[in-house]
Amino acid sequence: MITYMGIAIRTTRDLGVAVNAARTALGMTQAELAERAQVSRRWIVALERGFTPGLDFTRVMKTLYALDLQFEAAPYDHTPPPVDLDALTEW
Repeated sequence: MITYMGIAIRTTRDLGVAVNAARTALGMTQAELAERAQVSRRWIVALERGFTPGLDFTRVMKTLYALDLQFEAAPYDHTPPPVDLDALTEW
């Protein structure tokens, strides 16, 4: 499992959100991240959107490294994530 800021990343969508948050926190553009990770900007865009059919683990690792993040495996926690009641009531 990968975590970002203590939040478990269980899906490619979660991974995309974490990559976007880390990139933004570093003040990096998608193009800058792509160049630093040696991947295409188009791939970064797809990753951040969670649309990554045939996800290439090598590219993920290069992207995480470019963001000064690391991958750590941990036992899967089957506890459902907490429900954000405020988000459910927003119209």
